[in-house]
Amino acid sequence: MSSRRVQRDHAPELELIYHLRNGVAYGNTFKITKSGLNRLARYPAYNRGLDGRGNAFHISANLNGQPVLFDFMATADVIDLLMTAGERLRDLERGIPGPGVCTSIFG
Repeated sequence: MSSRRVQRDHAPELELIYHLRNGVAYGNTFKITKSGLNRLARYPAYNRGLDGRGNAFHISANLNGQPVLFDFMATADVIDLLMTAGERLRDLERGIPGPGVCTSIFG
């Protein structure tokens, strides 16, 4: 086992998985608590959409009480999200900064 520590990341896609997991674990229903709202304020939860135009899925307080799987998000959407998260985690392991971080010498 490696002693190297991977930095903790709160990328919006990873936060989206966090909230989806909680909703599925608690009866496939979003239960947005006060601590959940605080977390959303600090770490937004969304995906950027595969076409790059806006957020396809966004977690907000108005989802409270709504079904998660097969209503908010379909099976193929979950697979796309998990693939995106896998790419993000591979980048973290390689030490590649997250989206929005400019690493070019040209600015």
